[in-house]
Amino acid sequence: CSMAADDGLRKRRGKDAGEGEVVPVADVEEGRHRTSRLSWLFEPVDNSSLVLFRILWGVVLMYVCYAHYQNDFAKLDCFVEWAFVPKYSFAPAIQPLSREGFRVLWCIMAMSSVGVTAGALYRLSTAAFLLCFTYIHLLDSSSFVNHNYLQVLVLAFMAAAPANAALSVDAWIWPSLKSTTMAAWVLYLLRFQQVIVYLFAAIAKLNVDWLRGQPMYRWLFDAVDRWDGYVPKGKFTAMFCTPLVALFISYAGVLFDGFISFPLLFAKGWVFAMAVLCCVTFHTLNKLLFGIGFFPAFMILLTTFFFDPGYARRWLPWLFGPPQRRKRRSGRLSSAQWVIVMLLTAVVLQQTVTPLRYLTSPGNPEWTGHGFFFGWRMKLRQKSCQIEGTLHDPRSGVNSSVNFDAVVGQRYRVTNDPDRAIQLAHYLAEEHARLAGAEQRPEVYFRLWCSMNGRKAQVLIPPTVNLAAVDWRREPFDFVTPLRPLRRAEEARLPWNWTWELVQDLWLSFLHAGDELSPEEVAAEQLAQEEALRLRAEKQQQKASERLQAAVQQRLHERQQKEQAPAS
Repeated sequence: CSMAADDGLRKRRGKDAGEGEVVPVADVEEGRHRTSRLSWLFEPVDNSSLVLFRILWGVVLMYVCYAHYQNDFAKLDCFVEWAFVPKYSFAPAIQPLSREGFRVLWCIMAMSSVGVTAGALYRLSTAAFLLCFTYIHLLDSSSFVNHNYLQVLVLAFMAAAPANAALSVDAWIWPSLKSTTMAAWVLYLLRFQQVIVYLFAAIAKLNVDWLRGQPMYRWLFDAVDRWDGYVPKGKFTAMFCTPLVALFISYAGVLFDGFISFPLLFAKGWVFAMAVLCCVTFHTLNKLLFGIGFFPAFMILLTTFFFDPGYARRWLPWLFGPPQRRKRRSGRLSSAQWVIVMLLTAVVLQQTVTPLRYLTSPGNPEWTGHGFFFGWRMKLRQKSCQIEGTLHDPRSGVNSSVNFDAVVGQRYRVTNDPDRAIQLAHYLAEEHARLAGAEQRPEVYFRLWCSMNGRKAQVLIPPTVNLAAVDWRREPFDFVTPLRPLRRAEEARLPWNWTWELVQDLWLSFLHAGDELSPEEVAAEQLAQEEALRLRAEKQQQKASERLQAAVQQRLHERQQKEQAPAS
């Protein structure tokens, strides 16, 4: 700061003080007082790491577009086929496009991903992909995952970053954009976002279910089923699906999320290298265990921002060339820089306060759903629910049951949180009134009971509440049944209740897993697995035939419209 103040002061006093003259000490001290304490945010650093990330990250975006194309746009077409899709409370008016509209949207995303990778109209391409990606994920609140939320944030940050200053079409067309440096705030912002994700993920894992190995224990069986055909089932898979392994993975996840940020930020040498290796291993295991799409590769790419900013230039000098001489910044901030400081402050406050929303209401956020969105509460629950619904006409007094399969496409997601169930009740009431031609909507009652993380099933929404009269935007809901405490057998799994006998049982069950199976039991298990695979194949074939039938009906409808148009 002192050096920047001296340089700025000499420029301002250029007429009075020559190059060889000495500036008085009092003037230098005055320049120091004028130096902003935030000038370190705008110090120039090497931008080769940002440019390399832009190229690799653009490839990830291209993969996202290819995944939609490979799946025949099934995820996008669901928004057209489903009669009801739950909304976010802050964006209730967003409506899905037609099939043709989603195809156009996909084309815009595909071209934008290519533009990001090549650095062609970079800011426009990034902004276009950001808008399209955000729009798709705002259509359905039941498909919310924190991974997509992080992708939206990084898209917004990268749209503001000068990632097209090198190895880009923009820098080739407009040479004035070329640069080998960037402001340091870009690097610090991307590091800060990763630290927030890790720390709040660790805080969220400090709950009784996670510390007793749930829902990890149940997910291990799903992972083994996902590995079917790649890993032979036997002693290894039997030992893998044990409570001891579930506890080990659960506690390793807490320790990793809670402490990995510190060596990434402050360590050097072999300690930093080990931290990076832990990151790569952690995200690779996440891919193997949960199969969560492109997110592990995305997080591994983000980890490179903890490296020295000039690592890419040192590793690939033939690609990035030699660095330019870094110009010292003036100590005083310009108006544009103060705007950036205010925006950065807003981002820091939002990312620090939003994950703590669940503290404003009692209850478990995984059970009540309040504070679950945008809180970095990742992979913390396995919730299975059953629902029964009744529509009561207050004029005639007639009750009718609800056929949820005919209304809800992703029933298991819509009914596991109270706000989505209330939205479904409003939709059913409006549709019933519209079809009956009645001005007064019927009353809607749900009996919703759920089981979460291996607990015994209990009522989530009692059947005495008219959900059609409840405002689903005003959380939390006082009628939600609190989550029951753990039973004694479940509390025994908590670490502070462990006994030597329990530790011995866990260890012996791990060592002897798979030994007690007789040949008849092994054959029965294989038959059960084959039956499960057959049912899964039949289900996939049924879904494919339903999509084909819907497409045929759509084409017949379009043909009828074309035939009727000349007659009219």
